[in-house]
Parts: sequence; structure tokens; C-alpha cells
Amino acid sequence: MRRISSTFGPEVRIEVVKLPNPATLGLDPSEYEVIDTRIQDKLCQEKGSYYVIRYEQPVVKLKNTGETKSPPAVERVIDSSIADVSVLVGLCIDKGLYHLPLYRQHQRMTQQGITVSRATVMNWAGSFIDLFFPVHNAQQKSVISGSVLSMDETPYPIDRADGKMRRQYLWFLYGDKDEVLIHPNESRSSAVV
Repeated sequence: MRRISSTFGPEVRIEVVKLPNPATLGLDPSEYEVIDTRIQDKLCQEKGSYYVIRYEQPVVKLKNTGETKSPPAVERVIDSSIADVSVLVGLCIDKGLYHLPLYRQHQRMTQQGITVSRATVMNWAGSFIDLFFPVHNAQQKSVISGSVLSMDETPYPIDRADGKMRRQYLWFLYGDKDEVLIHPNESRSSAVV
């Protein structure tokens, strides 16, 4: 079960967290034998740098039954992803607030010794955004059902597939409970309202 990761270069800081196997809680160490270690990595981000939290849990074989007990996987924000919530939030903030394209963020990861594909980084950002659809839908329902609704649009240039810029409009909706919702649309006509 032990895997040596080529995802992280030697310059990447790795913090090891040793966790017990839940199957051994309450057992005397003479009742089981550690036969392997389950290793799971999470890529994390802090200001301007990345690091790894490596979880190590023993895989044990119970001596009285011969049964092998592997610990459960560490919870992840996105299933089967090494990206910690700090990386996912960082991707979205850098993209949305600081206008840093995902390919440049990928280049930054590569320069800091993180070897993941650009498609993986894009999938992380997309999957993380998908987690917010229930929040968006609930907020939209609240704004629309309110007694007062303010709405205004602002032009926003976006990149087309052919590399040329086109104009899109971001419609800002402001509800009577201080909710803010952004609705992108290619039109600024009253039909959007």
C-alpha cells in the first residue's frame, strides 16, 4: 500500500500526521501486528507557497482472527483529490479576485515542485465551484422571494475560444436581506430582468 509520490519534489515541505487505525482502539498491541502503512497526501497552500500534509495510518492484521484492517480514507473536499480546501480556495481567490489565470497558477505550482497536470488544476477549480450551486440556488430563491430587489449590470470582458475578447454583463442582484447575487448574461436588455 505504500506509494512513493513523484508529485512532490524534494523542495516541497511535507508535514507528517500519524493517525491511529480505528480498528485497534481498545486493543492491546499484542493483539495485532502492523503490516503496512496507509499514506494519503493533501496538497495545502499558505501565502505564496504550497506544502503537503501526509497522513500515515497503520494497516494491521489482527492476530486472533488473521483479519486485515485498513483504516478509512481521510475526508477530502473533492473525492480522490489531493487538493486541500486551502488550495481550492486559493485557486478561486487568485482567479476571481486577482485575475490570475489557472495556467499561471499551474506554472507557479510546477516552479515550487508540485507535479500535477494543468487539466487536474482546472478540474479542481471546477469541482470546487460546483460545491457552491446549492448555496447559490438558495440565495437566488431568497433574493427573488424578497419584497425589495435592486438590480444593475456592469460590462465584463471575457475571452472567447478564438482568443478575442467579447463583452458580457454581470447583473448584480441585491435583496432585502443584504444578499448579493451575480447573474452573468451576454445581454443588457430588460429581458434579462
